Amino acid sequence: MDEILQRAGLNNLKQNFERENITPDIISKLSQKDFLELGLSSRAKMMELRIMCCHYSDIILEHNDKFIIPKETLESLLEINFKIKDISEMFNLSESTLYRQMRAYNLSKQNFSLVSDHDLDTTVLSITKEFPNCGEVLLMQLLSQRSLKVQRYRLRESLHRINEPGIQERRQDIGLLNPLDEHHLFALHHVFIYKINEKLEIWKNAWDNHRIRTVHRSPMQMFTASVMNETVQVEQIHNDTTNDNDVPGETIDGVNLLGLDIQLNPMSMVQLNENCPKNWISEDYGIDIYSQAVEILHQ
Repeated sequence: MDEILQRAGLNNLKQNFERENITPDIISKLSQKDFLELGLSSRAKMMELRIMCCHYSDIILEHNDKFIIPKETLESLLEINFKIKDISEMFNLSESTLYRQMRAYNLSKQNFSLVSDHDLDTTVLSITKEFPNCGEVLLMQLLSQRSLKVQRYRLRESLHRINEPGIQERRQDIGLLNPLDEHHLFALHHVFIYKINEKLEIWKNAWDNHRIRTVHRSPMQMFTASVMNETVQVEQIHNDTTNDNDVPGETIDGVNLLGLDIQLNPMSMVQLNENCPKNWISEDYGIDIYSQAVEILHQ
């Protein structure tokens, strides 16, 4: 189990798995709630662990001349929006057999969230402010990350109600940023790097489950189907992964920054951390926070 967790990049959870005596043969039987209690919150990592451990247990069990797919396995495939037709082809079962299994487990493809129009509008408005140019399909995945699953028509109605035109690009240089001023660059990095990485992580998780038009499947679905059909092994993927951090400079949370030759007094850093924290909230997309950081650095 330790080796599997290491390949999955989950070394920090080894003690939790050892404490609960979790072994590879029971990974496919763990529910999402079980994973959360073990300290694993990423649905993509949950699915990756299940796939890596599928060779340690029987995914399809034969019982009284009937094929039975474990509930957790079927539930996981439905969670990443596999079509019933695709699941039946993956396990070489008829759709009627699959629907019978779903009824036995009380599972459905149409488990929509009970959310009022007002609450939905509030959530959609919040997301569109962070991702102003995302389409409906990607927006559906961003909603699912907040445990909301709604019909497509409700999402469209919500978008019409909030009438959010999207953030227009600022084409006029208003003189806030001087790329030759190292104080400006330092303030820019301090204020926005953490937020950029935070948004990239949200976008990455949504894109993993975003249906690609040309293949009609999401990246997560293609990865899952390939591994379960044994066209590609998880171990091979991890072995082929290389680290290309060959650019000189300082790496912060995956973003490579060239060093800035700037001297800051300790009091300035204290003021920056107090007045311009990483988890800032702004109605002006962080411009006001950046301006405040520049003022502190120029004091």
